[in-house]
Amino acid sequence: MRIHVAVTLLIATLVAVPSLATTYTVHADGSGAFPTIQEAVAAAADGDTVSLTDGTFTGSGNRDVDFMDRNIVVRSEGGDPSLCIIDCQGSPAQPHRGFFLESWDITDAVLEGLTIQGGYVRGDWHEGQGGGIYVYGAIPTILNCVIVDCEADDGGGLYVSECDAIIRGCTIIGNVAHEDGGGAHLVEDYVLVEDCLIAGNVAVRGGGIYRFGGEDHVTIVGTTISANLAQVGGGIWQQAGSEIERVVLWDNCATVEADEMYLEYGYAQYECCDVDSFGVLLADPEYAEIVYHPDCIFEDPIFCDPASCWDAATSDGDYSLHTDSPCLPVNSPCGQLIGALGEGCGAIDVPWQNPEGISPIYLSVAPSPFRTITHIRYSSGPVGRLSVSIFDPGGRRVRTFDRESFSGTLTWDGTTSSGAAVAPGVYFIRLNADGIVETIRVVRLN
Repeated sequence: MRIHVAVTLLIATLVAVPSLATTYTVHADGSGAFPTIQEAVAAAADGDTVSLTDGTFTGSGNRDVDFMDRNIVVRSEGGDPSLCIIDCQGSPAQPHRGFFLESWDITDAVLEGLTIQGGYVRGDWHEGQGGGIYVYGAIPTILNCVIVDCEADDGGGLYVSECDAIIRGCTIIGNVAHEDGGGAHLVEDYVLVEDCLIAGNVAVRGGGIYRFGGEDHVTIVGTTISANLAQVGGGIWQQAGSEIERVVLWDNCATVEADEMYLEYGYAQYECCDVDSFGVLLADPEYAEIVYHPDCIFEDPIFCDPASCWDAATSDGDYSLHTDSPCLPVNSPCGQLIGALGEGCGAIDVPWQNPEGISPIYLSVAPSPFRTITHIRYSSGPVGRLSVSIFDPGGRRVRTFDRESFSGTLTWDGTTSSGAAVAPGVYFIRLNADGIVETIRVVRLN
């Protein structure tokens, strides 16, 4: 009887002890027990980690890496993506991508701290989707990764479909899609994009992000989407619902329509965001809706040194914020950082140019069209006279603002200087700085 009890307790103890996770280290030079990333993945079991040393990984087994059905972590050992690089070296003759996750058994995979560059895939279905990373059916978390200089038919940088994915702290920049989603192509199911920079990407639809279908919405939080280029929807092309919070959507370009966002149908709800609403377009207001919470702003975020969207695809540009940015926590309406990057540059002394030279004069207005209020942002050098006035189409001055500095933001509530409401229609805002004049149009609705 004692022997039977002892054996039973021993078996119970063995069952209760969980298996210990294993870390498999892969060196960029191919030394060690596992010469390639793929060999380490194949050896790993659920819960294990494949750790990559700093260096550049190239060649077979270090690109087109298939997670198989493993719930594992693949990450850089040092945590700095600039030092741990997967160079796919893809081309039309030899198409390759970084990583491939296609299994319904993958429910908790992690890819962390890597740069994936130089992916190139073209072809039918998944063969042409996801130049950097392809995800179908799996549930991954992609953390602190850089996806750059990749190319595909859909999802130049990243393609995610039929899964609940988390993309956090990533930089998706300088990628190309020959069809949809230059930076990221997101199809159906719930996706969270958080604390990411999505810039300098190119596509036909959705230069930055293309979101298609599904009953679940996409959530975009604390992200900067800028300098992307498309025919339609330079920043975002969307056919679904989205919750967008603390996002900068600014200075994207479209060659046909909707510089910032094209909403085919569904809804987009903006909360504490900085949006250039000039570039937001609804295909049909009966089936599409944009909601701006009261804490949204519509003014230049003042990046330190951004690239131009017309130069995309490009990985150039500094999208951190100037010390005077309205998106910094000390200035933002919600007291939190808007966008992915914080302060990166301070005040710069720029000598004022006379009227015969180049004038640093700036004027913008958003939203337009508007119903209740719109915001006018202006700046100039230290001139003697500076005025901001609003004129009707007949050239009659309806409002003049008293300015207190050479730069700032004014709010117009659609009234004249005497307080009477102006009629709906087109009006012109004029900034005059010692005879240097800038004029822009604004539209007031009923």
